[in-house]
Amino acid sequence: MRKKNEILFKKNVCEIFGERMHRKSKQAFCEWVIKQSQEMQYDSKIEKSLIAKNIVIGNTDKAEIIICAHYDTPPSLSPVIVKHQFLTICCAYPTALIYSLNGLSKLTVKFAPTTITPILLNGLGLLAQAINFGVFAYMLGFLGNANQKNFDDNSSGVLAVLNTMYKLKNLPKDQKEKIAFVLFDNEEKMLLGSMAFAHTHKKEIKNQSIINLDCVGVAKTLNLLYVGRKVPKIVKELQNEILSAETKLNPKIKHSGPLSMSDHISFLKAKEHVCLLAKDKSMYSLVSHIHCKKDNFIDNQNILDIVNILNSYVNNKLYSKKKSLSHDNYEIHL
Repeated sequence: MRKKNEILFKKNVCEIFGERMHRKSKQAFCEWVIKQSQEMQYDSKIEKSLIAKNIVIGNTDKAEIIICAHYDTPPSLSPVIVKHQFLTICCAYPTALIYSLNGLSKLTVKFAPTTITPILLNGLGLLAQAINFGVFAYMLGFLGNANQKNFDDNSSGVLAVLNTMYKLKNLPKDQKEKIAFVLFDNEEKMLLGSMAFAHTHKKEIKNQSIINLDCVGVAKTLNLLYVGRKVPKIVKELQNEILSAETKLNPKIKHSGPLSMSDHISFLKAKEHVCLLAKDKSMYSLVSHIHCKKDNFIDNQNILDIVNILNSYVNNKLYSKKKSLSHDNYEIHL
C-alpha cells in the first residue's frame, strides 16, 4: 500500500528511464507509461506525427482540463554554456548569420578586391556559419550526446503528472472523462510535440483548460506563466489554490518572456492556459543546473505539494462537493 508522503514512479522516471532523448530510450519510456496508465484504468495511446510521438492519456475529446508536461530530455552541455545558452541563441546566431552571409561578402569585396582572397574569406564565413548551425542543432538535441540526469527538466513535471493521475485513478468513468493527461515529445526541439498536439486537437482545445508543468522540482517560487494580453482566469484560480494550501511554494503570476519558453506557448488558442515553472528571482536559479550533469536532484515536497494543489483544483473546478471518494488512504472531495 502506498505511503501517504511517497512519490510514486521516481526511480523509474529519474533513473531507469532518466534519459529520454534518443529514439530507443523514448520508445522504452512510452511503453512503460502506457502500461502504468492502463493499470490505473486510463485509456492511453501514442499519438504519432511527423514531428513527435506524444503520450495521450484519457479522453482528449471530452476532457475539460488537460494536465501536461514534456517527457523528452536535452543533450549534455557544459554548465557554462547552459547558463548563457539563451543569450547565445538570441544574439550570437542571428549576428553570425547576417555577418557570414551578407556583411562578410561586402567587406571582403571592398577591402580585398583580389580574385582569390574574397572567395577564401567567404568560404571561411560559410564554414563558420555551418559550425554555428551545428552547435545550434546540438543544443536543441537534434544530434549529440544525451544528458543522463534530468531530474528537474523535466522528470519533475512527468512525476507530477503521473502522481496526479494516480490520485484520481478511482474516479467514476463519467468524472474521469473530464480530465486528460498528455506527455509531450520534442519540447527541447522548439516545442514540436505540443505544437503537433495543438494542431491535431485545434477544435477541442478551444473549450479546454491547459495546465503545463515544466521544471517544478527545485525552487520554491512557483511561477504561473501565461501568454497574451490578459491574465487567464485559470492563473488566478491556481494562485488562490496555492495560497490556501499548506505549502512553502510561493505563487508568482508572470507573463512569459523569451527566457520562459515552454509548451504552454503552443496553446494560445485554448480556452485558457498556464505553465507552472519553479525558479527563484533570477532565471539563473533554473538554467544553472538544467541540461547538464548538475540536474541530479529534486525536492520531493515540491512534487507532493503540486499534486495536492492540482487535485484540489480539479475537484473544485469539475466535481460536486456533496460527495466524497476514498482510495489508497486518500480522500478526494467531490
